[in-house]
Amino acid sequence: LPGRGGAVTTLVLGVVLMVIIAPVVFFATMIAGLAGTDSNSVKGGTTDNGSVVTVTADGYFTVSASSSKDPACSLIGADDKSYKLESYAGSDSMYVASGVPAGSYVLKCDGIASDATIYAYNASPEVIAKVFAMPFLWGTIVGVVGLILLIVGIVLLVKVNGKRRRITQEAMLSAVR
Repeated sequence: LPGRGGAVTTLVLGVVLMVIIAPVVFFATMIAGLAGTDSNSVKGGTTDNGSVVTVTADGYFTVSASSSKDPACSLIGADDKSYKLESYAGSDSMYVASGVPAGSYVLKCDGIASDATIYAYNASPEVIAKVFAMPFLWGTIVGVVGLILLIVGIVLLVKVNGKRRRITQEAMLSAVR
């Protein structure tokens, strides 16, 4: 009788890739992205309009708007010097300030409601993509490869079981004759 080993191995490998390896790749890539930034400096998330934010030595600060409308954000320093966030090329919802001296600033966005929540990060959009988007990409790639192996394993198992059934039926019919 034909063996099921290859089909079962492919099926199990697909499940392991999807359930175990893909999440490990996701978290490992996230940790590697964070560790690869200067002094693990990428901080951010939801911030209130008018809150105090920190700009690191690289001088970048990025805001992501929830709507396509320009939030008209500025970073205002203790000396009342203002740094306007400009639209980031290639994105309708990202606004960036560069060349800002390191320190604490008030994030003031005049184009949105005063109680609105803003997604803000003290890094350039490229660093944000490296830290936050790449883990999703690699985790998804590994998960899809696992799904493909799972499907191939099921197809191979169905084919092998069909051959086994046919051989068994032929053996039973020849024994009856």
